[in-house]
Amino acid sequence: MFEAVQKTQTVQTAADIRKVFVDAGVKGEDYDAAWNSFVVKSLVAQQEKAAADLQLQGVPAMYVNGKYQLNMQGMDTSSMDIFVQQYADTVKYLVEKK
Repeated sequence: MFEAVQKTQTVQTAADIRKVFVDAGVKGEDYDAAWNSFVVKSLVAQQEKAAADLQLQGVPAMYVNGKYQLNMQGMDTSSMDIFVQQYADTVKYLVEKK
Protein backbone atom coordinates (compact mmCIF):
# COMPACT_ATOMS: atom_id res chain seq x y z
CA MET A 1 0.00 0.00 0.00
CA PHE A 2 2.88 2.36 0.84
CA GLU A 3 4.37 1.87 -2.63
CA ALA A 4 1.04 2.51 -4.36
CA VAL A 5 0.17 5.58 -2.30
CA GLN A 6 3.52 7.27 -1.68
CA LYS A 7 5.78 6.24 -4.53
CA THR A 8 3.77 5.35 -7.62
CA GLN A 9 0.61 7.25 -6.59
CA THR A 10 -1.55 4.65 -8.32
CA VAL A 11 -4.25 4.53 -5.63
CA GLN A 12 -7.01 6.93 -6.58
CA THR A 13 -10.23 4.94 -6.08
CA ALA A 14 -11.73 2.20 -3.92
CA ALA A 15 -11.13 -0.19 -6.82
CA ASP A 16 -7.42 0.73 -6.75
CA ILE A 17 -7.26 -0.10 -3.03
CA ARG A 18 -8.93 -3.46 -3.69
CA LYS A 19 -6.41 -4.20 -6.46
CA VAL A 20 -3.48 -3.58 -4.09
CA PHE A 21 -4.89 -6.12 -1.65
CA VAL A 22 -5.71 -8.68 -4.35
CA ASP A 23 -2.22 -8.27 -5.83
CA ALA A 24 -0.84 -8.93 -2.33
CA GLY A 25 -2.68 -12.26 -2.18
CA VAL A 26 -5.99 -11.40 -0.50
CA LYS A 27 -8.93 -13.14 -2.18
CA GLY A 28 -11.26 -10.65 -3.80
CA GLU A 29 -14.26 -12.21 -2.05
CA ASP A 30 -12.55 -11.88 1.35
CA TYR A 31 -11.67 -8.25 0.66
CA ASP A 32 -15.24 -7.48 -0.42
CA ALA A 33 -16.68 -9.15 2.68
CA ALA A 34 -14.38 -7.16 4.96
CA TRP A 35 -14.98 -3.89 3.08
CA ASN A 36 -18.75 -4.30 3.42
CA SER A 37 -18.68 -5.44 7.05
CA PHE A 38 -20.31 -3.51 9.88
CA VAL A 39 -16.96 -3.14 11.65
CA VAL A 40 -15.26 -1.51 8.65
CA LYS A 41 -18.23 0.74 7.94
CA SER A 42 -18.20 1.86 11.61
CA LEU A 43 -14.46 2.55 11.55
CA VAL A 44 -14.78 4.54 8.32
CA ALA A 45 -17.58 6.65 9.82
CA GLN A 46 -15.47 7.24 12.94
CA GLN A 47 -12.45 8.31 10.85
CA GLU A 48 -14.55 10.60 8.66
CA LYS A 49 -15.88 12.33 11.78
CA ALA A 50 -12.37 12.70 13.21
CA ALA A 51 -11.14 14.15 9.89
CA ALA A 52 -13.99 16.67 9.91
CA ASP A 53 -13.39 17.56 13.57
CA LEU A 54 -9.66 18.12 12.94
CA GLN A 55 -10.37 19.98 9.69
CA LEU A 56 -7.82 17.93 7.77
CA GLN A 57 -6.54 19.56 4.60
CA GLY A 58 -4.83 16.52 3.11
CA VAL A 59 -3.82 12.93 3.66
CA PRO A 60 -2.03 11.22 5.12
CA ALA A 61 -2.45 13.29 8.27
CA MET A 62 -1.32 12.07 11.67
CA TYR A 63 -1.95 13.89 14.92
CA VAL A 64 -0.11 13.15 18.15
CA ASN A 65 -1.85 13.91 21.44
CA GLY A 66 -4.54 15.75 19.46
CA LYS A 67 -2.09 18.64 19.26
CA TYR A 68 0.76 18.04 16.83
CA GLN A 69 0.28 17.22 13.16
CA LEU A 70 3.12 15.30 11.54
CA ASN A 71 4.67 16.93 8.49
CA MET A 72 6.06 14.10 6.40
CA GLN A 73 7.38 16.29 3.58
CA GLY A 74 10.84 16.35 5.11
CA MET A 75 11.01 12.59 5.60
CA ASP A 76 13.04 10.34 3.32
CA THR A 77 10.70 8.13 1.25
CA SER A 78 13.45 6.54 -0.85
CA SER A 79 13.48 3.56 1.52
CA MET A 80 10.64 2.08 3.53
CA ASP A 81 13.02 1.32 6.42
CA ILE A 82 14.35 4.88 6.58
CA PHE A 83 10.87 6.39 6.32
CA VAL A 84 9.47 4.13 9.05
CA GLN A 85 12.39 4.94 11.35
CA GLN A 86 12.05 8.71 10.82
CA TYR A 87 8.29 8.49 11.27
CA ALA A 88 8.61 6.48 14.49
CA ASP A 89 11.29 8.82 15.85
CA THR A 90 9.13 11.85 15.15
CA VAL A 91 6.05 10.32 16.80
CA LYS A 92 8.10 9.28 19.83
CA TYR A 93 9.56 12.79 20.16
CA LEU A 94 6.09 14.38 20.00
CA VAL A 95 4.57 11.88 22.44
CA GLU A 96 7.30 12.69 24.97
CA LYS A 97 7.12 16.47 24.38
CA LYS A 98 5.48 18.37 27.21
